[in-house]
Amino acid sequence: MDTEQQTAAVPAVAVKVGGSDLPAGAAADLLRVSVQERLDRPSSFTVELANLDLNTQQLTWSDADLFDPGAVVEIQLGYGRTKRTVLIGEITGLELSFPAHAKCLFTIRGHDRLHRFRRGRRTRSYVQAKDSEIAEKIAGDLGLGSDVQDSAEVHPYLLQVNQTDIDFLLSRARAIGYELFVDDRTLRFRKVGNAQGDVLTLSPTHGLLTFAAYLSTADQVSSVIVRGWDAKAKQALVGKAEAADVTGTMNGSAVGPAVADRLFGRRVLSVVEHPVATQNEADLLARAVLNEIALRYVRGRGTAVGDPDIRVGTVVRIEGAGSRFSGLYYATQVTHVWDGAFVTHLDVRRNAT
Repeated sequence: MDTEQQTAAVPAVAVKVGGSDLPAGAAADLLRVSVQERLDRPSSFTVELANLDLNTQQLTWSDADLFDPGAVVEIQLGYGRTKRTVLIGEITGLELSFPAHAKCLFTIRGHDRLHRFRRGRRTRSYVQAKDSEIAEKIAGDLGLGSDVQDSAEVHPYLLQVNQTDIDFLLSRARAIGYELFVDDRTLRFRKVGNAQGDVLTLSPTHGLLTFAAYLSTADQVSSVIVRGWDAKAKQALVGKAEAADVTGTMNGSAVGPAVADRLFGRRVLSVVEHPVATQNEADLLARAVLNEIALRYVRGRGTAVGDPDIRVGTVVRIEGAGSRFSGLYYATQVTHVWDGAFVTHLDVRRNAT
């Protein structure tokens, strides 16, 4: 391997604050960087710096204006000169510590801009509005752009009752089979993406350092029924979802609800605690609940050689795990860690085998 190839294989990290690279001294004191992405909460980052000048015995970074809360941080990861941005967020916390294993540490903590959605509670109503339109409005209120997938259904009336914006939007997303996350200054609101194509392949001989998967039929049901009441028409609303309504089979031959039905007989989950105003709302909720349950059929957790292309909300192909556990998995949590080495931890789910 020549020098250029060796350089290209070296794990690399870049941290920018306020659009500029770290000062040389701070870059030299960089000890550890981690980025955690999840679909159900703001993504977060931590940056750890050695915080003591050994010559003067003075603290170096914990009082620097550079790291004031609210500053914009961009984290890039990769190898050699090839790096890609994995998170752009804002500093939300600072930590000073004198641990046993180090003289002094300064830890910078932050989140992507989705953290703005959990500040304060609101009570407000939406009349004749789509969920995608509500997502656009809330994003605009908080100074973010939006990239939303049209949710089609117009709700006669929706009420946000003493809820944070993120709790309200997450509840709406789950009710229609959507997910939300923030990419820099853009809120993305879209259908759950487990049926999309895979972005990369991992196996015990190619990139996958550890992997464990667990299949469970314990909470799988044959169907979901949502019951509500149409006050205007004075008639019952009944939404239904069966195994055939599960979105995608992720390279499997049978989805969890169908397997449970065949093995243990028909079991129905009735949902009555979520109010629905129209037949289509009831059907959407039934399908969303069944698909959420189906994606808990197989759960996996692994560690891979660091790869910035592994992102939450993407599909990863796992090979070399036998016929039952090989296949497509949906990444629901991803944590990138650089500490000289670079690894990626991932939690994944699958609805079929």
